[in-house]
Amino acid sequence: MNSGDDGELQRRFPDSFGYVASVRKQAIRLVGGNGGEGHDELAVGVTKLGGAPDLPRSVRWPEGDEKPLTFVLQVRLEEIVELDVDALLPHEGILYVFVAADGSSGRLLHVTEGLAHLERATPGDDVRLVDEQPLTLIAAPSFPRPPTPFVDVDALVRAERPRYAELLADLDREQKPPRHQLLGYVHAGDEKEVQDGDTRLVVQVDLAAVGVGVGFLAFFGQDANLRRGSFAGRCVRF
Repeated sequence: MNSGDDGELQRRFPDSFGYVASVRKQAIRLVGGNGGEGHDELAVGVTKLGGAPDLPRSVRWPEGDEKPLTFVLQVRLEEIVELDVDALLPHEGILYVFVAADGSSGRLLHVTEGLAHLERATPGDDVRLVDEQPLTLIAAPSFPRPPTPFVDVDALVRAERPRYAELLADLDREQKPPRHQLLGYVHAGDEKEVQDGDTRLVVQVDLAAVGVGVGFLAFFGQDANLRRGSFAGRCVRF
């Protein structure tokens, strides 16, 4: 049984179940597989990690500080419809994630037009490529990590308070790296500086997994903006 399921939460927190369940969010894990040598070239436009992005001719490869950004992943948003249970993101188009070579910043790109005529972009000589892999989208429970304003461990019955840290540790073991994800909580405890009631995690990139540093690069956005397809927001490295 998944550690974040209702049944398991009720077992762990018989007196605090309602509160623990109230802070749970559903994330969408982006799990790669069968990458590197030996796999067939992926079809243009599929949800994937790495390689070169599949873009309409009218969209240029994004740059930062006059240098091409590293392409990390692309997600066809119609594939998240059943996983985005609160309809927090648009469900059309492709969402692309690019990061700086040192992992300090990045850019989200949402494309809804020209998808019938996508082409695999040709990287320049100065562009670093992440190994290409197909991505599978998996629903996963996500809980805030103290210290954070999104959970008050003191609100749990005293005898059950240590079990919250045990819950997080068990989820870490079950949800093995890399920890790329859409939605949910960022994989750090100090998101209080960038996330409030109307701001949420859009994408988290596990930097070590894509070879651009350590930690996580998290992209945040405002609810109202995200629902209408605007992904302008803060980008923070943890």
